[in-house]
Amino acid sequence: MDKLLTLEEVIEAFDNIVKDNVDFIYPQQEDQDPRCKCVEQYDEEDEGIERYDYSDCPWHMNDDNTCLYLKDGTSTAPACVVGHYFLELGFSDLYNFEAKAPTFILDAHGYEVEPRAQRFLNAIQSSQDQGYSWGESFEQALIDAKGPQ
Repeated sequence: MDKLLTLEEVIEAFDNIVKDNVDFIYPQQEDQDPRCKCVEQYDEEDEGIERYDYSDCPWHMNDDNTCLYLKDGTSTAPACVVGHYFLELGFSDLYNFEAKAPTFILDAHGYEVEPRAQRFLNAIQSSQDQGYSWGESFEQALIDAKGPQ
């Protein structure tokens, strides 16, 4: 039987994760953040399209700024805010689910996710991936999930 994750449970768990790192901003490829090891490549023969070599970066899995749940995609060290949550739930196989949606991963582990909790998870992940702090991402996810008060 699937365990139902409610919005309240998800908010409580993320509140505990975020309060320890409220100002943390996930490294962005274009920000020249020294934590990001992606190397910008500019190829004039390919119409000048910018690309990133992400092979040595523990934070990204491709050149479109896709964030990882686990640092370097194989370790047990969480990278993103949702990666922290999944490890708290006891998921030890996250490396198999990089780039998958949070609800896909939860479903694969026997969880049913209430629709408002799905909106929260998607919103906090998206905001973090766009370069907002975990605190800002948490607040935006609350608004997205609950609606304006």
